[in-house]
Amino acid sequence: MAGKSKGWSGVIRPLVASDEAQLTVILNDRQVMQHLFKVFEREEWDAAAIRERMATLLECMKDGTRLSFALADPAGDKMWGHVDLMHLGKVTGEAECGIILHHRLWGTGAAAQGIGFALAHGFGNLELNRIFFRTSPGNMKMQGFFRKHDIPQVASSDPMYAQFEVLGSVWPSVKASIEKSVPR
Repeated sequence: MAGKSKGWSGVIRPLVASDEAQLTVILNDRQVMQHLFKVFEREEWDAAAIRERMATLLECMKDGTRLSFALADPAGDKMWGHVDLMHLGKVTGEAECGIILHHRLWGTGAAAQGIGFALAHGFGNLELNRIFFRTSPGNMKMQGFFRKHDIPQVASSDPMYAQFEVLGSVWPSVKASIEKSVPR
């Protein structure tokens, strides 16, 4: 699913340590973080916090509990966001999917490509049965994305989040919807 999409032309690749500088830019962008302050419980990301965040992401990738993919420029050098499959559990057959994009990529189709890539990897390569998403109740654009692609909202035990999920049985129809929205 990588390639051109409504103005975004880039690559999806594994997150790497050299993405740290761009992660600093993304996590300190107030537009990007407007719905994530509650999740990360901080408004400013200093160098030490970014290093710790990157180290945690890379360690979780190494131990297999998380897969993080960068959405990067066409050469793959500069990361503009990342999509993750988190809390990977072979025993449970499920994972949480999350995405953070620099505001310059909003409305370009990058989210559709990133989420589509993560879902395809989760249901295909990892053979997961369920992938869920959590977003702030005020993040209407993300909720609109889920609704547009028939990803149903489900009950959340935490009122801080609106929760959506894709089951393996409906993945083919969600996949078709996402692919239809990404121009080739």
